[in-house]
Amino acid sequence: MNRRTFLRLLPAASLSPTQSQSQLKDLETQIPALLRSTNVPGLSLAVFKNSRIIWLQGFGVTDRASGTPVDSNTLFEAASMSKPVFAYLVLKLCEQGMLSLDTPLTTYTNRRLLEDDPRINRITARHILSHSSGLVPDWRSSDDPLRIASDPGERWSYSGEGYYYLQSVVNDLIGHTDPKQCGQFEAGVKVCATDFGESMQSRVITPLGMTSSGYVLNPDFAKRRARPHDANGNPLPYGTSRAIDLARYGAAGGLLTTPADYAKFLMQIIDPRPQDDHHLKTTQASS
Repeated sequence: MNRRTFLRLLPAASLSPTQSQSQLKDLETQIPALLRSTNVPGLSLAVFKNSRIIWLQGFGVTDRASGTPVDSNTLFEAASMSKPVFAYLVLKLCEQGMLSLDTPLTTYTNRRLLEDDPRINRITARHILSHSSGLVPDWRSSDDPLRIASDPGERWSYSGEGYYYLQSVVNDLIGHTDPKQCGQFEAGVKVCATDFGESMQSRVITPLGMTSSGYVLNPDFAKRRARPHDANGNPLPYGTSRAIDLARYGAAGGLLTTPADYAKFLMQIIDPRPQDDHHLKTTQASS
């Protein structure tokens, strides 16, 4: 079952409270069978309506090796759902005048993501956030090097590399880099540690009240996180949250969170609180 099919099982916003509870009860009985049929060890799910969580359940186990049950406090790797949270920070920086959605990113940094394609000078934050920068592949490799495959703004092409680039520009504006703590990643790209996790915590996570979310692994998070598993349901090594890794992958996929906590972020988008130093305006300027 793919995600869209699963989402159709959730109650529609137009249903009455009684109808919603009935549909959720049906879903509660279906999920264990769905987990077995898809070989997924565990799942946690939050449903909210009118800025209030109306259903929160955990199913299965966090780790097939230990058998620890999933509950509402289990943290999961948000993977690419980390991108909207980073985008929130980018929009706030635009609102504060530190960045513009439509100014080329090379205006803000001396670093050159690519040296041999002048189109790099046309890529903007808007292109990155909308996956229309032209940067391919999603992540570079020795066999598939980073390049610009189409003019910025011309077409959609999913790009983790784009988010890495925008993250590095944001770090140049508001963060710090440790040149003594560096490593090599795909195709030999050199990345040095930054304070990305701390910046996201202070500027987005804490202000939005996401008390069970973060990028830096602390002892409490280590106890509560679910373990990754492969497509056959076999346990995999835990991901890391070293500062070097976060400098490379943090914006694209470094968030640890719970469904209830991520719901707080979504509720802020749907029904925003009044604007302040951390919360966005209800309307966003074009640049």
